[in-house]
Amino acid sequence: MKRLALVLLVACSAAPPPKRPKSFGMCRAEPASTPVAREEKPPRIDRMVRSHLATSARCISRSDKGIWCWGKDDELFGYASEPRARPSLVKELGTAESVANGYPTCVVDGGDVVCFDRAMSKKLGDAVDVATGAESVCVVRRTGSVACWGMGYREPFDKKKGKNEKPPTTLIDVPMDDASAIAMNASGTACVTRRSGRVTCWAEREDYAHTTTSDVKGVEDAVGVAVSTHSPGFVCALRGSGDVLCWGQAGYGELGKDRNGVDRAPARIDGVDGAVSLATGGHHACVVTHARRVFCWGANDAGQLGDGSTENRDAPVRVAGIDDALSVVCGDRHTCVERANGVVSCWGNNRENELGDGQREPDPPFSVAPVAVIGLP
Repeated sequence: MKRLALVLLVACSAAPPPKRPKSFGMCRAEPASTPVAREEKPPRIDRMVRSHLATSARCISRSDKGIWCWGKDDELFGYASEPRARPSLVKELGTAESVANGYPTCVVDGGDVVCFDRAMSKKLGDAVDVATGAESVCVVRRTGSVACWGMGYREPFDKKKGKNEKPPTTLIDVPMDDASAIAMNASGTACVTRRSGRVTCWAEREDYAHTTTSDVKGVEDAVGVAVSTHSPGFVCALRGSGDVLCWGQAGYGELGKDRNGVDRAPARIDGVDGAVSLATGGHHACVVTHARRVFCWGANDAGQLGDGSTENRDAPVRVAGIDDALSVVCGDRHTCVERANGVVSCWGNNRENELGDGQREPDPPFSVAPVAVIGLP
């Protein structure tokens, strides 16, 4: 028996080099090394993912099931009522694929613009995107042209006659013919993404000459743009590479590391890679990446970054518990995402039932982590 053990020991000691793929008998071969999988590089995109969620992050289009909204009504529809703690159907808006909130609340339906305030509606037949704010409406038309109407787009008026109390319904053309998407905030600052990749913006002026536009220098391959809800504020653009550029005025980390104050030069947000959806709030911004994860940065006083804290961040932090996001929108101090399973999750301020979680008097009045909007069809 001892001699057999010795023979086996010698046989294994004399085993061939580990380059042999197999071993026999009682001798074991060295395992082949496993190649390290490389992370897939996100593909380039030619446009930003269009969200069914409204720009206010308080409404969603459910296609043939209509527009459903929650939260405080006066900021959505222009009249005061009890805040909606959970979603309810807004019959006046019918059905549509997208909805814009910023007063007035409007949708694009079959190329026409339908607004809750019917005086602001327009039968255009060729509208493809809509943005609202400051009692004004702007649309991108199928030809790439941009047209606006409302309080912010009146022709210069005679001061002796005073202001016109009712918003005009005359279309004012903004000079361009290659627009693809538009964003606007409550103060009337608007930016468009152009088919060439440029971003063009214009802002409210006392003489109502809103059609004076300027191209943003340093942005040449944008596929989407987002304007902060506050003005003066900041603007971010999504590039075809999935990078994000931001510029403007910041005090909470909105423009990234070491960029508080005013910085008009677009600069990349470090830590954002492969973004497909972009949104800006009052002082924060968020993206959804190609991997369906959500990252946010900026102000976090109400937990609007979703990282479990109320600490401001000048670099993107991941929102925990979400890996199936499709698109993101930001309200003033809250954030919502549309998810692959049909659920809408929100976090941040909830004083006016922005989260749609059914709590009429939430305590605490905010959430630092995502909660589901309840009652959606």
